Amino acid sequence: MNLKVLELSVENAEIEYNLKRLLMEQQVTLLFYKVFMAQLNLDIAREELSNTQTGRTTIADKVKEGLTANVELYQADLNLSTAKSTVRNREVALENAKAYFRQFIGMDLEAPVRVLAAIGEVDSIKIDMQEAISYGLRSRMELRQRKIDIENEQLNLIKTKAINKFEGSVALSFGLIGNDIAPTSIYRNPTQSLGAAVSFNVPIFDWGERKARIKAQNAVIKYRTIDMEYEQTQISIDISEICRNIENYRAQIEIEKQNQQNAKLAYEISLEKYRNGDLTSMDLNLYQSQLSAKKISMAQAQINYKMELLNLKIASLYDFEKNEAVTKL
Repeated sequence: MNLKVLELSVENAEIEYNLKRLLMEQQVTLLFYKVFMAQLNLDIAREELSNTQTGRTTIADKVKEGLTANVELYQADLNLSTAKSTVRNREVALENAKAYFRQFIGMDLEAPVRVLAAIGEVDSIKIDMQEAISYGLRSRMELRQRKIDIENEQLNLIKTKAINKFEGSVALSFGLIGNDIAPTSIYRNPTQSLGAAVSFNVPIFDWGERKARIKAQNAVIKYRTIDMEYEQTQISIDISEICRNIENYRAQIEIEKQNQQNAKLAYEISLEKYRNGDLTSMDLNLYQSQLSAKKISMAQAQINYKMELLNLKIASLYDFEKNEAVTKL
């Protein structure tokens, strides 16, 4: 029984190790995409700054020629200062994201980092929700842990049932005893030592302790069984939610793609109007901010989609991108 307990402990430790590896993969991926988003935000902020500087130069020329009021130049200067401040803030945010990423993966804190991520067109992976749930219920290591808990409690029940039961033991000993000044002669005339003993433990009165302990242990086993059933239900719910999120993000990517295209066209048209003097710098700044926001939304939707695919891999222990089971990590 002790050997079985140790075997279950080793198996449980291996499961914990594999779960930690899955969690680490998830955390590294999340930090990676945080650095990627910080880079993207900085690139967009620098693009905005470049456009704002160009716009400010255009306004300054128009004010000099008397084609527009000074208030437009003041607004352009304000927009330029805001753009510079945004770039600075995004640079700091990027360095902070890099520091956390370096720390987590064990890199030198001063090592240069620039991440590259292929999150372009959304793939056409087809995911069957019921199939994913089936993979999860067959493979999830947490369920095996719950089974190990039940097996351990069943072994404890055997021990509990043995309390206050009839018990007997027999002991037999035989030995030689010798005394002599010379160590080599101590057993020249040895004295034999014989011993035998028989003992019995007979419970005379059972006041209900044994029955109460057995009842309590059965309750623990029932609790462990319910815990495993709850874990199965939770796995099904989690995988179903992830599958729905994947389809939602897939649709959101297509929507954001169209939104980004529309925002780009709106900005180009407003920029032409601005050059012709039909639009103020404040209005142009609004269109530019809208385009930047749509670029960020598009990238975030793509990252969310990739993260949900990873979450599905962890939840079902099946890699739908590679179409293979996660059997050894």
